[in-house]
Amino acid sequence: MLQSLLEDRFQLELHRGNEQAPIYALVVAKDGRKIKLAPDQTSLPVNGPAQQGASPNRGAMRIGGGSLVGSAVTLSLFTRLLSQRLDRTVVDKTNLDGRFDIRLYWTPDVGEVALDPGGNPLPPANATGPSIFSAIQEQLRLRLESTTGPVDLIIIDHVEKPSAIRAETLPQNIETHFG
Repeated sequence: MLQSLLEDRFQLELHRGNEQAPIYALVVAKDGRKIKLAPDQTSLPVNGPAQQGASPNRGAMRIGGGSLVGSAVTLSLFTRLLSQRLDRTVVDKTNLDGRFDIRLYWTPDVGEVALDPGGNPLPPANATGPSIFSAIQEQLRLRLESTTGPVDLIIIDHVEKPSAIRAETLPQNIETHFG
Protein backbone atom coordinates (compact mmCIF):
# COMPACT_ATOMS: atom_id res chain seq x y z
CA MET A 1 0.00 0.00 0.00
CA LEU A 2 2.83 2.43 0.87
CA GLN A 3 4.70 1.57 -2.31
CA SER A 4 1.54 2.20 -4.33
CA LEU A 5 1.07 5.58 -2.63
CA LEU A 6 4.67 6.60 -3.35
CA GLU A 7 4.39 5.48 -6.97
CA ASP A 8 1.18 7.47 -7.41
CA ARG A 9 2.09 10.69 -5.56
CA PHE A 10 5.76 10.96 -6.60
CA GLN A 11 5.68 9.07 -9.91
CA LEU A 12 8.28 6.87 -8.25
CA GLU A 13 9.92 4.21 -10.38
CA LEU A 14 12.48 1.87 -8.85
CA HIS A 15 14.04 -1.52 -9.24
CA ARG A 16 16.09 -3.86 -7.10
CA GLY A 17 19.64 -4.84 -7.88
CA ASN A 18 22.90 -5.73 -6.22
CA GLU A 19 26.51 -4.76 -6.61
CA GLN A 20 29.87 -5.48 -5.04
CA ALA A 21 30.45 -3.18 -2.07
CA PRO A 22 32.37 -3.15 1.22
CA ILE A 23 30.94 -5.61 3.76
CA TYR A 24 32.02 -7.27 6.98
CA ALA A 25 32.30 -11.04 7.18
CA LEU A 26 31.59 -12.44 10.66
CA VAL A 27 34.02 -15.32 11.22
CA VAL A 28 35.17 -17.45 14.14
CA ALA A 29 38.36 -16.09 15.72
CA LYS A 30 41.57 -18.15 15.58
CA ASP A 31 41.34 -19.17 19.24
CA GLY A 32 37.85 -20.65 18.75
CA ARG A 33 34.41 -19.35 19.53
CA LYS A 34 33.26 -18.28 22.96
CA ILE A 35 29.64 -17.73 21.93
CA LYS A 36 27.42 -20.32 23.63
CA LEU A 37 24.49 -22.25 22.25
CA ALA A 38 21.23 -21.60 24.08
CA PRO A 39 20.17 -24.60 26.20
CA ASP A 40 16.82 -24.84 24.38
CA GLN A 41 17.21 -24.90 20.59
CA THR A 42 13.51 -25.04 19.71
CA SER A 43 12.11 -22.15 17.73
CA LEU A 44 9.34 -20.18 19.39
CA PRO A 45 7.62 -17.11 18.00
CA VAL A 46 8.55 -13.77 19.58
CA ASN A 47 5.50 -12.21 21.21
CA GLY A 48 6.10 -8.48 21.55
CA PRO A 49 8.70 -6.68 23.64
CA ALA A 50 10.00 -8.04 26.93
CA GLN A 51 9.16 -6.28 30.19
CA GLN A 52 11.43 -3.36 31.14
CA GLY A 53 14.52 -4.67 32.95
CA ALA A 54 13.85 -8.30 31.98
CA SER A 55 15.96 -10.38 29.63
CA PRO A 56 14.87 -10.24 25.99
CA ASN A 57 12.18 -12.65 24.86
CA ARG A 58 13.40 -15.94 23.43
CA GLY A 59 14.46 -15.42 19.84
CA ALA A 60 14.83 -11.65 20.25
CA MET A 61 17.58 -9.16 20.98
CA ARG A 62 17.54 -6.06 23.15
CA ILE A 63 19.47 -3.13 21.68
CA GLY A 64 20.98 -0.51 23.95
CA GLY A 65 23.54 2.26 23.77
CA GLY A 66 26.59 0.04 23.28
CA SER A 67 24.90 -3.30 23.88
CA LEU A 68 23.25 -6.19 22.06
CA VAL A 69 21.74 -8.82 24.33
CA GLY A 70 19.92 -11.81 22.90
CA SER A 71 18.23 -14.93 24.15
CA ALA A 72 18.24 -17.98 21.86
CA VAL A 73 18.82 -15.90 18.72
CA THR A 74 20.06 -16.95 15.33
CA LEU A 75 23.25 -15.50 13.92
CA SER A 76 21.22 -14.15 10.99
CA LEU A 77 19.34 -11.86 13.40
CA PHE A 78 22.59 -10.90 15.13
CA THR A 79 24.27 -9.98 11.81
CA ARG A 80 21.22 -7.95 10.70
CA LEU A 81 21.45 -5.89 13.90
CA LEU A 82 25.21 -5.52 13.56
CA SER A 83 24.66 -4.26 10.00
CA GLN A 84 22.38 -1.54 11.35
CA ARG A 85 24.93 -0.53 13.99
CA LEU A 86 27.88 -0.50 11.59
CA ASP A 87 26.14 0.97 8.51
CA ARG A 88 27.63 -1.83 6.47
CA THR A 89 26.24 -5.24 5.56
CA VAL A 90 27.49 -8.00 7.87
CA VAL A 91 27.46 -11.54 6.44
CA ASP A 92 27.62 -14.65 8.64
CA LYS A 93 30.62 -16.76 7.56
CA THR A 94 30.99 -18.63 10.88
CA ASN A 95 29.37 -21.90 9.71
CA LEU A 96 27.74 -22.05 13.17
CA ASP A 97 24.15 -23.30 13.33
CA GLY A 98 21.65 -23.02 16.11
CA ARG A 99 20.38 -20.44 18.56
CA PHE A 100 22.76 -18.53 20.79
CA ASP A 101 22.61 -16.53 24.00
CA ILE A 102 24.54 -13.36 23.18
CA ARG A 103 25.79 -10.66 25.57
CA LEU A 104 27.83 -7.99 23.79
CA TYR A 105 28.86 -4.68 25.40
CA TRP A 106 31.04 -1.95 23.87
CA THR A 107 31.66 1.79 23.97
CA PRO A 108 29.52 3.39 21.28
CA ASP A 109 31.17 5.70 18.76
CA VAL A 110 30.43 9.39 18.97
CA GLY A 111 27.06 9.96 17.37
CA GLU A 112 25.91 6.34 17.85
CA VAL A 113 22.71 6.61 19.83
CA ALA A 114 20.31 3.82 20.68
CA LEU A 115 16.71 4.70 21.47
CA ASP A 116 14.21 3.16 23.86
CA PRO A 117 10.72 2.20 22.57
CA GLY A 118 9.56 5.77 23.29
CA GLY A 119 12.31 7.26 21.11
CA ASN A 120 14.41 8.54 24.03
CA PRO A 121 18.23 8.16 23.91
CA LEU A 122 19.64 5.32 26.03
CA PRO A 123 22.85 5.86 28.01
CA PRO A 124 25.92 3.90 26.88
CA ALA A 125 26.25 0.45 28.46
CA ASN A 126 29.94 1.10 29.20
CA ALA A 127 31.53 4.47 28.53
CA THR A 128 35.09 3.12 28.97
CA GLY A 129 34.75 -0.28 27.33
CA PRO A 130 36.15 -1.67 24.08
CA SER A 131 35.16 -0.75 20.53
CA ILE A 132 32.46 -2.92 18.95
CA PHE A 133 35.16 -4.73 16.92
CA SER A 134 37.23 -5.55 20.02
CA ALA A 135 34.14 -6.51 22.00
CA ILE A 136 33.05 -9.04 19.35
CA GLN A 137 36.50 -10.63 19.43
CA GLU A 138 36.99 -10.56 23.23
CA GLN A 139 33.47 -11.40 24.37
CA LEU A 140 32.29 -13.79 21.64
CA ARG A 141 35.59 -14.85 20.05
CA LEU A 142 34.20 -13.95 16.67
CA ARG A 143 35.76 -11.43 14.32
CA LEU A 144 34.62 -8.93 11.69
CA GLU A 145 36.76 -9.04 8.54
CA SER A 146 36.48 -6.17 6.09
CA THR A 147 35.95 -7.47 2.57
CA THR A 148 33.70 -6.93 -0.44
CA GLY A 149 30.60 -8.83 -1.44
CA PRO A 150 27.18 -8.51 -3.06
CA VAL A 151 24.87 -5.95 -1.43
CA ASP A 152 21.14 -5.68 -2.21
CA LEU A 153 20.11 -2.23 -3.39
CA ILE A 154 16.92 -0.33 -4.18
CA ILE A 155 17.66 1.88 -7.17
CA ILE A 156 15.43 4.89 -7.84
CA ASP A 157 14.97 5.35 -11.58
CA HIS A 158 12.58 8.30 -11.50
CA VAL A 159 10.91 10.57 -8.95
CA GLU A 160 9.02 13.87 -9.19
CA LYS A 161 7.69 16.49 -6.82
CA PRO A 162 4.47 15.22 -5.26
CA SER A 163 1.32 15.65 -7.25
CA ALA A 164 -1.65 17.54 -5.87
CA ILE A 165 -4.29 15.50 -4.11
CA ARG A 166 -6.99 14.70 -6.61
CA ALA A 167 -10.52 15.54 -5.43
CA GLU A 168 -11.85 12.16 -6.56
CA THR A 169 -9.50 10.39 -4.14
CA LEU A 170 -10.88 12.29 -1.12
CA PRO A 171 -13.82 10.96 0.91
CA GLN A 172 -17.23 12.38 -0.06
CA ASN A 173 -17.82 13.73 3.44
CA ILE A 174 -14.46 15.48 3.89
CA GLU A 175 -15.92 17.90 6.45
CA THR A 176 -16.51 15.09 8.94
CA HIS A 177 -12.87 14.02 8.62
CA PHE A 178 -11.32 17.46 9.07
CA GLY A 179 -14.19 19.60 10.34
